[in-house]
Amino acid sequence: MVIVGAMSQENVDTIRTIYRAFNERRLEDIMPLCHEDVEWHQVGPFPESNVYRGREQLGSLFGMFLDTFDDFRFDIDKLLDSGDHVVVIGNARATGGASGLELDTGFVHVCRLHDGLVVWGYDCAGPERSF
Repeated sequence: MVIVGAMSQENVDTIRTIYRAFNERRLEDIMPLCHEDVEWHQVGPFPESNVYRGREQLGSLFGMFLDTFDDFRFDIDKLLDSGDHVVVIGNARATGGASGLELDTGFVHVCRLHDGLVVWGYDCAGPERSF
């Protein structure tokens, strides 16, 4: 993983903790790191593309991915700092589950943090690894 920029260590640690918890399927550790009114924009090749508002809706989105696949993980290639934003570039991989689907796609997530919590996010994934 490459880290670019002079990041706020608190923001970077928060983002790393969130991705680690997701990869370990620990949603209960993610939601407290998101503001209660968090807004997450899900775009890309997913049928659930939408704007999710609040911890409950965001938790439902994350849970849907974890329920659909036996193994779903985000592999981070780069973290980029932009003030109160952290950009995450990597690859999402998923296999197994009742759906029989497999996923291997590049992604870019832009997260805005305030007071150590994610308040806004934008998730853009491509149909294939292209970032």
